[in-house]
Amino acid sequence: MKRFTSGVLILALAVISPAAAGAQASGTLADQAWAAINNKKWKQAVQLISQLLTTDTQNESDYYLRAYAEYYLKRYDDAIKDLDRAQSLKAGDPDVVTLRADTFYAQEHYVAAIAAYSAAIPLNTDTKALATMYGRCADSEESLDRHAAAIADYNKVLDLKPNDTATLHSLANVYYAAGNDAACDRTLYRAIAAAPGDSWSYGHLGVFRWTKRRYNESLVAFTKAIALAPKDYSLYDDRAVVHASAGSLPRALADNDKAIGLQSNSSPLDTRAILYWIAGQTGEAVASFGVAIAKGSDDALANRGVLYLTLGRNQLAASDLQSAFTKSQKKGYDDGDTAAILAIVYRHLHQNQRVLAILRAARVPPDTWSKTALSFLQGEIPAQALLAATNTPSERSSAITYIAPDAATRGLRTDRSGLGWVASHATQLDWNLYLARWLLGKS
Repeated sequence: MKRFTSGVLILALAVISPAAAGAQASGTLADQAWAAINNKKWKQAVQLISQLLTTDTQNESDYYLRAYAEYYLKRYDDAIKDLDRAQSLKAGDPDVVTLRADTFYAQEHYVAAIAAYSAAIPLNTDTKALATMYGRCADSEESLDRHAAAIADYNKVLDLKPNDTATLHSLANVYYAAGNDAACDRTLYRAIAAAPGDSWSYGHLGVFRWTKRRYNESLVAFTKAIALAPKDYSLYDDRAVVHASAGSLPRALADNDKAIGLQSNSSPLDTRAILYWIAGQTGEAVASFGVAIAKGSDDALANRGVLYLTLGRNQLAASDLQSAFTKSQKKGYDDGDTAAILAIVYRHLHQNQRVLAILRAARVPPDTWSKTALSFLQGEIPAQALLAATNTPSERSSAITYIAPDAATRGLRTDRSGLGWVASHATQLDWNLYLARWLLGKS
């Protein structure tokens, strides 16, 4: 999940047509369109505005309004087309430029989003809007492994909102990813000073200590977090993972029991399976994932698929991961992490057409790297060309993953490189992906 939520537009419609407030079906077409926007009837708004544009194809505002509705319908490509048309009619409109940036960000087209926000920032003066734009630029830069740029932009957010703990957490995360542990620690302690009662700062500190295998320090941090939020089941689960990592499965299970007592959903059950996995009891882990899946946990389904992958049981891995991915799509969201691992599994099984289908279904952003990867999978370019096109560590890991099943590179540990790529692409503070990274280091 991105730090600066993509489902919310930076600039909402600031002015609603006065006529729209009382517009009825008998009003003018324009009034009806405004009323539909006002009432968040996005499909109706698109239909009405489309009718308006049949009689006036030069109305910049109508293209913008239709794009606004298309954004909320997740018709992002259509929104971009309308915004490009609006820009051609009136260059430099802050609302148009900003919505265009928001749309690229929602699509996870990060290179385009950065360029668009860079154009929008000079056109805006609202402090809150500027902070969000800098934050989304930083999110995008982090996703592209542009650590220095992400650090600079998160600091620009902090210039506007000095005590924003969520931004401090994100900045600490980038420092961690860049290998600057000292700066990561300083930033988290700054977050703690800004909000001493915020359990999440101690929680993040616990995660970072855990990834460095400094288990005692991690346990201290999580214990402080629990003291601040004793009813937060996730903190008990997190501390349980640290106990298991330190070799104390009984203490881990005791913390997990507390989490189960506080939370009735399937999440702590999923964690229980992970605890057995860490302890090397893979049979118990598979059985526990089954219990969580029976309770409706899609995460458990995906996690069991990853476990099967690490055990070399690729057919079972494909079955679980495909089910998890299909469920996520039916629920209306794209699980990019599951899709990425599933693509890896199908690649191991030499099912390239399924790899292509998964990547397209997951709406892989059409940046230069993705196009090159797809070209390789379709047999259009050799492995050497794919490797030559890599610019970041995560792209290289991905390239190795796709090349590995070929005869020339069968000796590679494809499960490790594949999961490492997924871990590097996901939100760094995602506990499950840190867990994947930890397990890779252990194996």
